[in-house]
Amino acid sequence: MLNKIKGLMESEEKIKEVHDKLNTHNENLTKQSEIIQAMHSDVSNLKTNLINFHNNSSEHVNQIKKELESIRDVKIQMNSELDDLKLLKTQLKQKVVEELTKEFKTELGSQVERIRTDVKSYNDLKQSLQSVNTGIEQVKTEMSKFNRIASNIKEKDFSLEKHARKLKDFSDEKYELLKKIDALERLVGRERRKKF
Repeated sequence: MLNKIKGLMESEEKIKEVHDKLNTHNENLTKQSEIIQAMHSDVSNLKTNLINFHNNSSEHVNQIKKELESIRDVKIQMNSELDDLKLLKTQLKQKVVEELTKEFKTELGSQVERIRTDVKSYNDLKQSLQSVNTGIEQVKTEMSKFNRIASNIKEKDFSLEKHARKLKDFSDEKYELLKKIDALERLVGRERRKKF
């Protein structure tokens, strides 16, 4: 019987040990449950934050997509404007070249015509000058002849008054010819300066 009592006491002690262990396990489970509960709360918060972040990100992404579309439209418009500007620049350049070429041709034509007129005037003046030179040479020849005749004629065979009149006429004619030569030389000089 003692053995039974002893066995019961041992059993009671073992039960108490098991009970203590169960209590300890229970406390541990309670603590772990609290930890799990806290973790669950953290996970819920994290999930909520992730959902909010996802929603915000989606809004931002949608906004960025809209802005990208807007930028793409602006880029297309700018490219179109640039193409128009390039075309306008080419057309303006071509028009300016055509206008300048036309003005240049007109100016060149008038200058060529003026040069032709000047050359004709110069050639006419040259011929006139040559005619005047020929006339002067003839006058010189005539004067030489007259001088030779005058030296051979005796004073009594020649009327002094007639002789003086002829000399004056020759002198006047010579003076007029010299004036014409001088005027022609000035005219030729002016034409040369204009040309150069």
